[in-house]
Amino acid sequence: MRIGMSIHHPVVTGIKIVILLAMLAVILYQPVISLIRQRYIDGYIEQFEYSLACGGNSSSDNFIVPDSPVFAIEGEYGQSGEGEYYEDPSSVGSGYDDKRKGLKLLGVLKIPSIDTEVPVWEGVSVKALRFGVGRYPLSSDLGSDSGNCFIMGHRNRHLSTIFCRLQYVNVGDQVEVTTRDGGTVEYKVAKTAAVPPDKVEEYITGSGDGQPKLTLCTCLTERGRGWRFIAVCTKSEF
Repeated sequence: MRIGMSIHHPVVTGIKIVILLAMLAVILYQPVISLIRQRYIDGYIEQFEYSLACGGNSSSDNFIVPDSPVFAIEGEYGQSGEGEYYEDPSSVGSGYDDKRKGLKLLGVLKIPSIDTEVPVWEGVSVKALRFGVGRYPLSSDLGSDSGNCFIMGHRNRHLSTIFCRLQYVNVGDQVEVTTRDGGTVEYKVAKTAAVPPDKVEEYITGSGDGQPKLTLCTCLTERGRGWRFIAVCTKSEF
């Protein structure tokens, strides 16, 4: 009498196929989500550019972005209670998205040297940073001739998130910003730095030297833990 089932038995084969498919789904899940996220991002940029090409002003454009938890980014809520360097934008009253108003698109930021092109949203809400970068509400306007415009974005390399390559920029690299009026403002990376979270505020307020700046910020390490990477950019024509 044979005891047990052969490894070629249909039931065993079926179990092996199910296990294989489950493993494949786990492996492909994040790449697929990243691909879908990028499709949304590309769509927002295309809509913004189309609006400008048609002679419209995109200042009133509000975008309803997906609210599904599948787009969550590990570490997106920061380090609870310690080292947090931004507020929930709802508490400062600018750019916060809800189901009625959506997100306000301020422009598009492009860094050719690291092949990065992303929407710039008003505010730094969770949803804004899932589908682009956000202007910190208390900083200067995007493309402003004065002050410091502070931009935040996520960096999770394994999720291919927005600023996943920011730390590879070099001093002198070009950064372009297209604003809602259709103008393009060019910057160059003036310096980069790695700083602990409690030192980031110094870069939000700027140096006070009167030179207009664009400061880009993301996590230095994976999943929103640890130090931050900062790239301070100055206007090319200044």
